[in-house]
Amino acid sequence: MLVTGSSLEAQCWQAGAKDRTTTQPHKLCNRRVTCFAQADDQASSIRKEVTKSIKALGRAKKPKEAVAQLHVLAEAKLQPDRQAATALVDACARNGAMVMAQKAFDELFGKGLEPDEITFAILLRGYGNQKPPAWSQITRLMGLMVSEHGCPPDIATFNVLLEICARTKDQDRGFEMIDRMRRAGVEPDEFTLEAVKHRRVLRSYLRRSSNIETG
Repeated sequence: MLVTGSSLEAQCWQAGAKDRTTTQPHKLCNRRVTCFAQADDQASSIRKEVTKSIKALGRAKKPKEAVAQLHVLAEAKLQPDRQAATALVDACARNGAMVMAQKAFDELFGKGLEPDEITFAILLRGYGNQKPPAWSQITRLMGLMVSEHGCPPDIATFNVLLEICARTKDQDRGFEMIDRMRRAGVEPDEFTLEAVKHRRVLRSYLRRSSNIETG
């Protein structure tokens, strides 16, 4: 049985009281550090296994079962970390379960756990894969990125948005996204080119708006 921090601290204090002259750490204090380190390692291992299971269930088109994996963490009295939370959002979003994906995002992030650009890109792609794309949700989410999470859109964000515009032949919105990229000082990369490769008008506009050669 693992000794709790409070009881071990009391034992260290009692042992130290017997010898106030020593300057060496008592062996129980060293034991406390070791116990905490072992607990941290165990927690990390559990989170990694849960994250792995969530990803596998997402790929297997089982978003509900992926959500159920949170019970494993709850039973271990652990909170999900960013990797586990993002994996859960992805497991739902990739299977079109956007209500579940948004609920997972709302409940897991924002209380000491912050999403990153990858988390937002997953949600944006999920909304973009709806038919038609849920642009009202996409616009709302992009606002929250900055206002609530201090996470301005980066190139990964814009690549997702441009892919949506190109796939749905939304030329005007594609122009708007390229303009926003330029104003934000975000430079396109090879994935930007991939996103617009089937839309000549967007490729041309991207070329005129940036310093890269789109071919």
